[in-house]
Amino acid sequence: MKKLPIVLALFSQVIGAQESLHNLGNLKIHENGAIGFHSNLINNGSFDENLGLAGFFNGTSTSISGAFRPVFNDLEVMVRQDLFLEVGIGIERHLNFIDGTITTPRAIPDVTTDFLEEAIYSGQRDAAKVDGYAAMVEKQQFLFPVGDTERLRPLQLELANDSITATCAYFFENPNTPKILIDNFDTQILGDNVQAVSTAEFWHLKGISSGKVEIQWDDRSTIGNFVDRIEQLTIVGWHVGKKEWHDLGIAAQNGDMAFGRMVSDYFDLAVYPILTFGRNTNPMKPLRDNYLITLNNDGINDYLVIPAVEQSPNNLLKIFNRWGRAVYIDENYRNDFNGKNNTDVALRKSKNLPIGLYFYVIELKDLDTSHQGYLYINE
Repeated sequence: MKKLPIVLALFSQVIGAQESLHNLGNLKIHENGAIGFHSNLINNGSFDENLGLAGFFNGTSTSISGAFRPVFNDLEVMVRQDLFLEVGIGIERHLNFIDGTITTPRAIPDVTTDFLEEAIYSGQRDAAKVDGYAAMVEKQQFLFPVGDTERLRPLQLELANDSITATCAYFFENPNTPKILIDNFDTQILGDNVQAVSTAEFWHLKGISSGKVEIQWDDRSTIGNFVDRIEQLTIVGWHVGKKEWHDLGIAAQNGDMAFGRMVSDYFDLAVYPILTFGRNTNPMKPLRDNYLITLNNDGINDYLVIPAVEQSPNNLLKIFNRWGRAVYIDENYRNDFNGKNNTDVALRKSKNLPIGLYFYVIELKDLDTSHQGYLYINE
């Protein structure tokens, strides 16, 4: 026998000129069930144990509001003048962008379109996306379908290891003078290897792990305003502690001056929440090799092994934590770093460093060169 949706304390009311459906009780879509909303939804009850399909269908703008966040199993959006969120929503299985954009209030970053664990989406394009904040929940990699009012500007995030929750929004704004974000991000304050920063756009990515991102540029990115040739282009991030732009390194890139995409090296999301394109001072870019150390003494990845050390016994290795403090310094390094601090009195010397992402620089004096990159210490 087919189960039908159970609806308790559900009624329709008119607010201004827009009719709204008001849930004050327990609204649930059973397996194989479906419900279509042709008006606003005010969710002041339970609506989060759904197995069927929900859809928003309207030729005008529609909103979801209320005290509680609804969680949909499958969701279809066909709202030509956009679906506005005043409260966040969750997607457990699939979101189908048929027509129209989901818009979240950028002034309230906690109101997000959440893609939970196994959730996916389809139909994304310039006219159908998330204009505002989208979130991945307990995922290790995700392509955020974000953009502005005009176009889709996705960001792909891949984490170094654990699954986490992260949020992302795109801003077609000058980072020096954001319209909504409280902070500004001065494009004249530049760290090492950065010569210029885009004033056309940026992404706001929030998370607490280490990962790498892929972002794209197009004709509206106007990268010709700050680079002369594509080899100078890099991804830069705003360091929240030092209040300056840093080069995040390039793992891969493809494109020309008009269109293309670029993948960063691994970086700490909590340290670099604002991302955009910049110009590197060295067109060849520093060589970045990334490494993993585990502290379980299983004979695999127990030490930081830099092959070039064999060619340059005369060297200097420095390892820094996320705040730029040196936690390990060694002259004439011999590939024997095993995750223990040798500089920080607060941590006590020879104690294991906390799990997380670190940055290293090694000067190879015999070769008259240097290497740098990221080091991830894990259990």
